[in-house]
Formats: sequence, C-alpha cells, structure tokens
Amino acid sequence: MSEKNSLYPLLSNENERLAALHSFHILDTAEEKDFDDLTALASAICQTPIALISLVDQDRQWFKSHKGLPASETSRDFSFCAHAITSPNELLIVPDASLDNRFSANPLVTGDTNIVFYAGVPLVSSEGFALGSLCIIDHQTRELTIEQINALTILAKQVMAQLELRKKTIQLSHAKEQLELSLEKLESDHHELAETQMKLEQAIETGKMGSWSFNPLTYEIILSDFVKEMFGFPLEGEVRLDEIIEAIDPEYRGMLQDVLKNAVESHLPSDTEYSITQCHTNERKWVKATGKIFFDNSGNPVEYSGLFMDITERKLDELRKNDFIGMVSHELKTPLTSLNGYVQILHSKAEKTGNAFFVGALNKSALQVKKMTTMINGFLNVSRLNSGKISLQKQSFRLDDLITATLEDILVLQNSHTILFLPSEPVSLFADLDKIGNVISNLLSNAIKYSPLGSTITIHYRVLNDIIQVSVQDKGFGIKTEDIQRLFERYYRVESNQTQLISGFGIGLYLCAEIIEIHEGKIWAESEIGSGSVFHFSLPMLDERLN
Repeated sequence: MSEKNSLYPLLSNENERLAALHSFHILDTAEEKDFDDLTALASAICQTPIALISLVDQDRQWFKSHKGLPASETSRDFSFCAHAITSPNELLIVPDASLDNRFSANPLVTGDTNIVFYAGVPLVSSEGFALGSLCIIDHQTRELTIEQINALTILAKQVMAQLELRKKTIQLSHAKEQLELSLEKLESDHHELAETQMKLEQAIETGKMGSWSFNPLTYEIILSDFVKEMFGFPLEGEVRLDEIIEAIDPEYRGMLQDVLKNAVESHLPSDTEYSITQCHTNERKWVKATGKIFFDNSGNPVEYSGLFMDITERKLDELRKNDFIGMVSHELKTPLTSLNGYVQILHSKAEKTGNAFFVGALNKSALQVKKMTTMINGFLNVSRLNSGKISLQKQSFRLDDLITATLEDILVLQNSHTILFLPSEPVSLFADLDKIGNVISNLLSNAIKYSPLGSTITIHYRVLNDIIQVSVQDKGFGIKTEDIQRLFERYYRVESNQTQLISGFGIGLYLCAEIIEIHEGKIWAESEIGSGSVFHFSLPMLDERLN
C-alpha cells in the first residue's frame, strides 16, 4: 500500500482492483430492491439510522443502496470505505470519528452529515479484490455485539453474492445475445450455402458435369448420378474400381492407373482426358476428370475427389476439325509439289543462261515453297497426332549423321547465322529418322528466327548413362519464365515487341513435344531475358555405341 497526495490510502493493485469493479457493470445503475432489502436489514440488526452498499471508484464512492442518506455518491477523499478496503479480510470499526486522526477533519464528520460511528465489512470478489463495503453509520458513539458483527459479515457476503449473480446474469445475457446473433448468421450462411449449392448443381447439370470421390484407405468410390449414367451403371448401389477400369477404353487404362497411384502415394493432383464405352449402349464417350487429394487436420489423406465432365461433343468437333485440316493440308501438298518442281526447272534454266536476277528470285521462291511445305506438313502431323493416326517408323541411325544432314539442308537456304555443331562421340539411336530430323530442324529454325542476324547458334549432344541429350543454344531475345511453361502447348506463341513481325502458328514446338513424347523422351527449355535460350530433348539410346 502506498500514499498519494490525498486523504485516503492507495492500494498497490489499484488498477487491477478498478478493472475488477468495472467488470461488474454496476456503477450508476438504478436502485434494486434486493440490495435495498439488505441495507434495511443491516440497519435494523445494528440499530443504526444509516446503512450503505458503497463501491469505491477511482475518485468517488458510489452507493448502490443508501438507506438513511440522500446522497448517491461522495468524493473518495471523504470516504470511510476507501480505508476499509485496504484490509479486505477485516471489519473496520470507527467508534468515534471525531477522535480518529484519519477522520476528525472530514466534512462528513464536521458537517451536517455528522458521522460519529462507522462500521464497514469489505465486499471482496471471488478474485480477491475489495470492491467496496457494506457499512453502517450512526450519529453517536456505540459498540456492536458479537451477534451484530456476525450478522453484518453475513449480510456483506450476501451483497457480494448478489453482485456476483448479477454479473453472471449479465454475462449469460450477453452470451445469449451472441448466440442468437451466431444462430442468425448460421441461418443466413445456411441459406446462402443452399443457394450456392443449388447454383452449383445447376451449373454442373448445364455444363454436363458430375462429382466423384475415392477413399485412399478403403478404396470406396462414390459417383454422382450423372457419372453413373455416363458409364451406364445403376443409380442405386455401389460401384467397384474394377468396373470403372473395365469401362475405360484399353489404351487409357495404364495411364489412369498411374494417375491413381501418383495421387495415393505422392498426393499429386490430376487432370486427364480419356474415352469410355457405355456399358449398355456400347456408345463411345469422351470424358475429362480432374482430381485433388484432401487431408485431415493431422495431414493424413482422407479423400481423392474432383469433377467429371462429358467432353464428347468437344472431342468430336476436334476430330472433325483435325480431319478437315488433314484433308486440306493433304490437298495442298499436290499443287505445292508441282510448284516446287516448276521452280527447280526454272532455276536450272536461269543458271544455264547466267541470269543472276532470276537465279536469286527463284532461290527466294524455293525458300518460300519450303516454308509452306514445312507449315503444311506441320498441320498434317497435328491432324494425325490428334486423331491417333501417326505412327513411328523406327530404325537404327547415327545421330551425328542426321544432324549433319539437317544442317546441310538448312544452310542451303540461309546464310544469315553461323551454326556450330560441336564435336561429340558417334552414337546410334533406334527411332523414327524423319521425325527426329523434323524436331532438330524445327529447333534450329526457331533459333534462327529468334536470334539477331550474324549471331552464332550451337548444337551438340552428350550421353548421360542410357540417355542421349541434344541441345540447341541461341543468343536470342530470351523467354520469360511464365512463357517457358507454355511453350510446348498447341498454337501457343510468345507475344512480345520482338516477335510481332515473326511469322508462325505455334505448332512447331507442340509437334516436337509430341514426337519426343511418343518416343518416350523429354523436351524442355531454359532461358533468360536478354541472354538467349537453350532447348533440350532427350531420348533412350541404343545399347551399342559406334566407334
């Protein structure tokens, strides 16, 4: 306990005591009969004209009940109770205030209030803080009997019990209000969720979609009605995994089993397209299935689920489009072959006559015919890839011979760049010679198109265990990271100020990727803006190496 420049002692835990008092929300509230009955009983038992329930605030003492005293509060400087709360476990009795140094000059003693006798029992909360006191006051000296002191102590406990009960009632009321608000919010959220669910179901139905889930522990499968209808399964009853695998067309079963294994063991998401055969109608349908692993709070996988979409119409449109592209491309090849023949004949005659202008013009014409032929062959190959009609004619050949031959073809038509084939040990591949040649030619042509005139392009290969890796490096503009991830998508082209005037349809790298993939190889790119790019592809190599 410490003193300040006032007429009452200041407690060391005063801030905590005030916080405890204010937590009861009792100050400045209206009179309540339960508290008035207790002060009336205290006054009657002790036979004093005044009985108070006094709560000591920061600068005042406020009376929740004040029998025999008209004032509802007085300054803390004049408060007897401010002294009483300094000893929470003791009753403060002042037999004659005029003879007590603490109160003899107090206006409540010398003035009209004329306090002579005071007895106060501290009101101590369950947390141990003295909030105020139940006190009795008389205008004359007196002594309390043991019975009166005991009764006053009991009444003080009743006052504190009423305060605690009142506080809990307020807290319960507040909690009830919060609960009602939470319930209202829950009902609102439920309503919004129901609306969202309805909209989602409408969207799924409109978009020809359904949901599926797979338990990685029990292998239990749950399919929506839409998915069951697509497969031709009964709407009632469970569906087994082997039934689903059986309905999937054979060429996709291995791929989907790998996807399922990667999801269960490596927790990888999936996005696949494949065809199925409807159990009852034997109708072939195309579907797209997406999936993701979900975990419990402990990080254990509990569900692999996603959406299932009917993309049959889209696939049929693609097939019709690819058939059309293939047909047009095939029809264009005949007149283009004839045109190339006429250009070669005219070029031969121009050389014999020594007409340098015609020779130069026909060389340029031959270059444009070759570009168009490459473009048409690209569209034709895209059509064949998408329709599943492309096939590999594998044979054994030396990779260095193929690269050398490809360079000779390219250098005949261009001299704007220097192309270096770095020496490598002779190796043989067992692959489709023409298609691997197309990949090398495409990568070199791209390097030429996207590199400054006069710059150097290098191509080399190296052997890594049983894999051979081919790399083409240029000193071009470089490619952004976000574009590298999409380079090998069909019809994707990098859009920038440097590429605006460069022709192309975005099928070259897509074809390269497809050719390498069906050879069970890999293709990728590395690049940095302003520092050029390196394109790599790798293929399995024959066991034997050529000396």
